[in-house]
Amino acid sequence: MIRKGAQALSREWGKRGVVPEGDVELYQYGLELMLSTLINVLLIIGTSFIAGHPLACITYILSLVPLRSFAGGYHAKTHWSCIAITAGSYLLLLTLAVKIAVPLIVHIAVGLVSHGVILRFAPIPAGNKPLTEEEKKRNGKTARGISWILLALEALFVLLRLTVRVPAGMLFAGHLMSAILLLCGRAAQKGAAKE
Repeated sequence: MIRKGAQALSREWGKRGVVPEGDVELYQYGLELMLSTLINVLLIIGTSFIAGHPLACITYILSLVPLRSFAGGYHAKTHWSCIAITAGSYLLLLTLAVKIAVPLIVHIAVGLVSHGVILRFAPIPAGNKPLTEEEKKRNGKTARGISWILLALEALFVLLRLTVRVPAGMLFAGHLMSAILLLCGRAAQKGAAKE
């Protein structure tokens, strides 16, 4: 559905001269990514509002998206599997943040472990989009900087005793999810290298 919709729209743009005929496939790819991302974001926002925690989506998205953009990590093979993984993991993390009063020491450990994973492994490029050495250095440096900022915010939340428990928990969750996807991406790369 996503691919077909993007393909139909980009072809129509090519026919009408909105985009050059030679760039139709490029626009199709961009539209696919936009639609997939839009669905993911809307599912996260919708889930947060339905659960009664609208601020949770803000802290999660603000911690996950910038870090993931530069750290890289695992990428699903299809848009729908990406959407399913994103929605499922967000629902699980939000449920845990709402239902479980996580001790401060666990929050501290999650922040430190997530930060350590980012420092050690970022960036992990997507299999279909390799990075030049310069891009690896720049993305790694940026990912580490973002992770330091998240760690500082997490420390602030800990010092404030997590007075806004669910949004604070989702900040930690976004940092953790970035680290998990980074480790999964590394494992996938190692598995592909063995084949």
